[in-house]
Amino acid sequence: MLTLKSFTLTEEDCLTTLREIRWSNGLTCSSCSSKNVIKHGNYGIYKKYLCKECGHVFNDKTGTIFHGSRVPLRVWFFIALTMQSGMSISEMSKILGMYYDPVYRIVKKLRESGYHKVMSTKLKETAGTGKVGGL
Repeated sequence: MLTLKSFTLTEEDCLTTLREIRWSNGLTCSSCSSKNVIKHGNYGIYKKYLCKECGHVFNDKTGTIFHGSRVPLRVWFFIALTMQSGMSISEMSKILGMYYDPVYRIVKKLRESGYHKVMSTKLKETAGTGKVGGL
């Protein structure tokens, strides 16, 4: 059974995967969709970017379902993976040591956005390299 301890991806690994998913067609401004974007420092482990067209400053999570969430990406990715295995929200919340409601909201956001399918596919590719434990 997959547990958070056996889920060997770090927060940085999950962030790298998010970048691969989000910027698969190249880095674009989250405000005006311009490709004229440069790196503009860091925000913790997240990279900040500056759009040279509109001046908008954004980071890796801006404009995604993860924006504003204090829940670590690692937990989001764990939930996405366990959703694909058919685990119930109650089981997820027990394994994660979280209340039911926040886990339910994460599952709902993942389902509505379709991110859970893309994330799970990426994680299974990573599992083929032996990076994700418990699969």
